[in-house]
Amino acid sequence: MLLRFIIPPRKPHNTTPIGGIGVLLASLVLGLANPTWAADKRWYQTEMIIAERLDNLTDTEQHPTDLVAPAPSGKVLKNYPSIGNQAFTRLPSSQHQLSSVKRRLEQAEAYRVLFHEAWPIAIARDEPTIWIDVKSGTEQHGHYELEGKVGVSMGRFLHLHTQLHLNKFISEVLPADNKLNLFLDIPYKQAQISQRFSMQQKRKMRSKELHYLDHPNLVLLVRFDPYTPKIGPLPRPENQPRASQQPSQSGVIISPLETATNVTIEGQ
Repeated sequence: MLLRFIIPPRKPHNTTPIGGIGVLLASLVLGLANPTWAADKRWYQTEMIIAERLDNLTDTEQHPTDLVAPAPSGKVLKNYPSIGNQAFTRLPSSQHQLSSVKRRLEQAEAYRVLFHEAWPIAIARDEPTIWIDVKSGTEQHGHYELEGKVGVSMGRFLHLHTQLHLNKFISEVLPADNKLNLFLDIPYKQAQISQRFSMQQKRKMRSKELHYLDHPNLVLLVRFDPYTPKIGPLPRPENQPRASQQPSQSGVIISPLETATNVTIEGQ
């Protein structure tokens, strides 16, 4: 007598357990919420001070005077609020780490601070240089005392690129029609640039360190610190009013932070 045993077919084995699905979904959600993971970018808080050297009384270089205002070609720093991508948003002075350095520059009386800002930046290795427009100081007919751009790139190290220009203005009274002068009763003035001092450099950077770039007419101090992007809008900077208020003219508010005290400022 021949007996047959019928073995029921086995159900396909689920190779993706419930726990694995949960981990996968969680990683996707976190990846969307955290741009650092999603785009493989590194975030840094960039803080920069640019000042004019007032102790450079002699200059033998020749500088062009027939200059055209440079066209903006980089990112523009944003004011509060910044929801979503918070890169290039001005940070409040309470998060500045170089406020004490700025005070020492001002107290030295050998420098005039033209620019002091801090902002987050996200950058990936070997991507094109990210440029940020810089405009500060007095503006005359499309020119600023300090104008140009700074760039950040990353290979094995961070690199800072500068294409900055310090302009010296003159005001020239141009001849005009006598009848027009009588009608307006004012001379016609046109801003001109008598000298331009350019700072074009590329320098290797390390995070968590204060770097100093020197120039006969300018100084630049910068540091990069690891930054974790926040969900939602950034805190409102103290020196930026609400939408119903007029823009503040007081400039950057000094923070009581006392960091980078190992930097020696000339003139003290």
